[in-house]
Amino acid sequence: MDYIVPSNDYIIVTPKGEIKGFKDLDKAQNYIDFYNSERLRCMKDKPDYRDYDMTDINSSIDIFTRLGVDEGECLIYDLQEFIQRIQESSFFDEEKEELIKKLLKDEIDLNVKDYQIETILNEVNIVMY
Repeated sequence: MDYIVPSNDYIIVTPKGEIKGFKDLDKAQNYIDFYNSERLRCMKDKPDYRDYDMTDINSSIDIFTRLGVDEGECLIYDLQEFIQRIQESSFFDEEKEELIKKLLKDEIDLNVKDYQIETILNEVNIVMY
């Protein structure tokens, strides 16, 4: 397969396996902040979290730590490296092409669990932010 230039530079994989594409790292970080604040907002009425003071930063950190352990966290990956790993994988060529075609789109509609590509993601470096 030829050299490929995707629309996005980074992808975020959510704890549910959804993939979102971003052109720059700042926007990816902003998405994670928004995603986490929504998770925090949803937790405030759950019995396990009612005793936390949601306005206290330490409580928020405690909740995010617990959520990270229970559900996982959003991770940022370099999309070009991910595509390269897919190309090098043992997937059938048709599967590779279908997967890469979806990753090249500006709006990525893909779930890692649908394609069972978690093992490939494990080979891709996580972008620290």
